[in-house]
Amino acid sequence: MTSLSIKANQYWSFSTESYKGLEVGSFIQDVTGSYWHIISKTDTSNGYQGYAVVNRSEFYKVRDDITAGRLKKAKYENVVIMSRGTEPTKFDGDLSTDISYVVVGKNTKVKSNQFSDAEAFYKDVSQTFQPSKVYVTGHSLGGAISQFLSAEYNLEGVTYAAPNVYRILSPEAKKRVDNGYMDRLMTDYTHDGEQIGVFSQWGAPLIGKQYIATGSGHGLQNFGSHFDSSGSVKLKISPEDIQMLGNRIKNVAVNIDTPAGALEAYREAEEKAVRKMIRQATDELYGGKYSLLDENDIDNAMAEIAKNKTGGMYRFHDEPMLDTLIQDLQRKRRDLLEFGEDVGYAGYKMKEKDAELGAILAKELNATIHSGNSAGQATGSALGKLGSDAWMKTK
Repeated sequence: MTSLSIKANQYWSFSTESYKGLEVGSFIQDVTGSYWHIISKTDTSNGYQGYAVVNRSEFYKVRDDITAGRLKKAKYENVVIMSRGTEPTKFDGDLSTDISYVVVGKNTKVKSNQFSDAEAFYKDVSQTFQPSKVYVTGHSLGGAISQFLSAEYNLEGVTYAAPNVYRILSPEAKKRVDNGYMDRLMTDYTHDGEQIGVFSQWGAPLIGKQYIATGSGHGLQNFGSHFDSSGSVKLKISPEDIQMLGNRIKNVAVNIDTPAGALEAYREAEEKAVRKMIRQATDELYGGKYSLLDENDIDNAMAEIAKNKTGGMYRFHDEPMLDTLIQDLQRKRRDLLEFGEDVGYAGYKMKEKDAELGAILAKELNATIHSGNSAGQATGSALGKLGSDAWMKTK
């Protein structure tokens, strides 16, 4: 199987095209110049519009194979499903879907809706064309639907300003989100401060990864000018943010001292308690209630009820496990402190480079201004001399 390497700006193109009312058999062209063929579409009474597209080269290859008799019907390796986002004029479908399933988190299995329609479309495309891999994309509500399909069916994709729909996922899909599996499949890009793309259903876990892009606003067009030359989204980040993150990581490292210290304190407290218990039992050997026993009997009794004996001391816990846990915590503390230092240093260097660049620009600007002033003075002198010469000639 040959997988596609789809860039973020190509996914953006697909999401943009999904708003245009495309027809099966037509072509679209993405921002990289690549062509894609519409092989299937759906437009349901609930308001869902979805399209399945394949790369032009694969479309032509399959068409030639059918013509030559090598294939009986179309079968594609890679298919992209793009789902249209909210159209505010569609009060019967889009807005009711936004409120019921995105905001409220209503069960998608209760009645037919855009999410169940998207599932049906995905299953139909999979059965009809038998793709080896399906990719999903969309913006806003279309992004939410794409994330839903991604989590339910392990599909790779990129979305734009997609609100979180974790609460309507099946238990199996939620597990994939909770254990971090979706981080490798789904990526969403949104803008800082916009209310839809950052909506998380009141703190529900994100489906995959989400990044804050440069730019502002919810509209898909607001992402168009924020891709770099490689097709990746330009992310919004500052040196101060990086330094703050480094400090937070170091704070986490310092907080590891608390559980590690508690384990050490437990071990010390247990040692004191065991010594006290043995001492009290030994005192009872001589004329006390344990006068018929000797110290070997006490030792045997302790050996029977203790977990193990290390360093001449009976332990009522798994000492090797406790020791390993403490060492692991201490090692994690060191690693996090070093990582926090590295992250903070990266932020410092970024800030330093910004300052250097600012100094260079200021120097160049001052030089330009100085050059302009000098040129102005020279021009003024020349004009003055020219005027003086002209005046002398009139005399």
